[in-house]
Amino acid sequence: MATTLAESSAKFAEGLELPEPAFHFTIGLAEGHLPLLEGRFTEEGEPQILIDAALKHGRVLLHGEGGVGKSTVAKRLLIKVRQEEGFAALVDLRDWNPDILSTWEELDGEPVTRADLLLEGLGNPRFNEGDLALLGESTAAIIVFDGLNETPGPTAASILEVAEEIARRNPRVGILVTDRLLRRSLPSRRWQLASVVEVSAPDGTVSLSSLARGNAFFLSLAIKNGLGDRPAKGVLDEYLSRHVGLTGQGLSRASKAAADAYFESSSRVFDLARFISTAGDDAVDSLVDGGVLRRQGSEGVFSHHLFHDDLAARWLAAAGEDQWNAKTFEALTFEANSFDALALALTRIDEPELADRFVLSVYDYNYYGTAYALAEGVRLGGTRVGQDTYLAIVAMLAERRFDPMLPTFDQVEDALRLFEDETAISLRRARSVEELLEEVAKFEVADPVICKWQPLFVTAPGSPATEQIVNFLVGANPLLGWTAANVLRRTKISPEQLARVWSVLADDERPVVRWRAAHALGSQPEDGSVERLFGATCDEDSLVRYGAVRSLVDLAAEHQSLREPILARLEIEAERLVDDPRPAKELERSLQRVESDAAWLDAITPLVEELWAKAPTDERREHWRLVARQIANPPAPEPGAVLPAA
Repeated sequence: MATTLAESSAKFAEGLELPEPAFHFTIGLAEGHLPLLEGRFTEEGEPQILIDAALKHGRVLLHGEGGVGKSTVAKRLLIKVRQEEGFAALVDLRDWNPDILSTWEELDGEPVTRADLLLEGLGNPRFNEGDLALLGESTAAIIVFDGLNETPGPTAASILEVAEEIARRNPRVGILVTDRLLRRSLPSRRWQLASVVEVSAPDGTVSLSSLARGNAFFLSLAIKNGLGDRPAKGVLDEYLSRHVGLTGQGLSRASKAAADAYFESSSRVFDLARFISTAGDDAVDSLVDGGVLRRQGSEGVFSHHLFHDDLAARWLAAAGEDQWNAKTFEALTFEANSFDALALALTRIDEPELADRFVLSVYDYNYYGTAYALAEGVRLGGTRVGQDTYLAIVAMLAERRFDPMLPTFDQVEDALRLFEDETAISLRRARSVEELLEEVAKFEVADPVICKWQPLFVTAPGSPATEQIVNFLVGANPLLGWTAANVLRRTKISPEQLARVWSVLADDERPVVRWRAAHALGSQPEDGSVERLFGATCDEDSLVRYGAVRSLVDLAAEHQSLREPILARLEIEAERLVDDPRPAKELERSLQRVESDAAWLDAITPLVEELWAKAPTDERREHWRLVARQIANPPAPEPGAVLPAA
């Protein structure tokens, strides 16, 4: 069997096709996410260092934005491993589809069977975990899981856990996972983080603008097709027009079909007949002939995800505000796993006022997605987002650095590192909320919405809340609404205002407004707030349930008199909460505090034990065991983190 497996691996590696021209990649290894984002690496070098790290640590997570060349790097490494008589295998997560997802969910609680589902269902060559034991003692073995971000929502975390178990059970096997620039909750501290530091074109090729430089996908398109010196967005436009022949109505229909494919399949693989019915035969023929779309029996898949994301983004930009909502963003980002479609859509909104409204709509959905869309949008060709709106977004992010939840602090530190301008740097350096508000008050703004936002945002902690703040909370503008929710957390609310927030949480028809109300109540230690928040944990909308759980834990953490009754009631509700993915994840996150003393750890131990006991599967129980360990032993601050003043 070992010989057969080796032969299969050799045949697979020989059949791998690498894109031309052959770019040179520099890889960096980092101690944590912040050093990785800031380019502070412990080691830089040829891609070979990834093999060395994988065999040493057992697991490596290779980060990079879309198109930077992670898959190409991984394939080159697999070829190299085979050339040195090792075992090389690729698990291509871009082939994830609804059928695999259904089977994956049925196997919840069976991590070994899930491992074999990945290795046999998506692996090339096909093999199972038992086959690895038959490899020779001296055989180097590398398994690449390519495209973690191509899987929907919570699935990515469970795949990481399965990869961790494969590495743990097979200490001679190195696991390499490729992913976007997202901070993941890693299953253990043995994971080595890495990133593509630099991509350089071969000597003698055309010189491209800084907007396209460093991205292998855009560089390759531009060089092979003579597209010359233009921004990344322009490369896509020119390629689809000149080389694919997709313009006008055909381009519009293909864009709608691309978005529909994400809505219907939640994967990169989709029903081809449905796609053709929307895009039309001519458009599909053009995409296939141009090498952009591949037919796989009854299914279709784009040759590169950025082609699919770009077409879906064109539809999103043109669809208007009716489609700029959580449902759409969930579909196009794989449940906040991949934000390229949002960044590309932002580059295609030419009217400044609409660009502002789009980015604020994204903020209403996911603040990290907003940061990525803004930063990546600039790199892809620029955005029309106004400076005043940009200030507001970065300031709102900077305020979340003072959030008492440790995971939020970490994620915001990551998000702020995506911006390199003086505004972002100055706000990131604030050591207290008061210092941040003083800094924001110095800016001169002219945009009418931001002129309302700025005095609202700089409202001093401890000051009386005004009726206008509550009005903003329930208003249609997401920036003003979420700013009001945060301001209500740091101001004094009158009994009348509090009663109104209670009413909003119970009765407002808009889920996002109920979510804001739940968030605002996280600093209101009245019994009425607690009762209403527990009621909201049964809300029909998962984001409202999520916000209610977070606020309940905040109240328990900050108010000793409420701690025991809230935690005891959460224990009673543990079985229901632990089986509700979004609230369960927020419960896990909110129990991890920036300042976590022994009294807090003692108080939450019975709840964590109950969550472990009520978890529906062995796999979920193992997850909560790891969470308990992480809560009890939080990681030290990452190098470069600017901690808020005590």
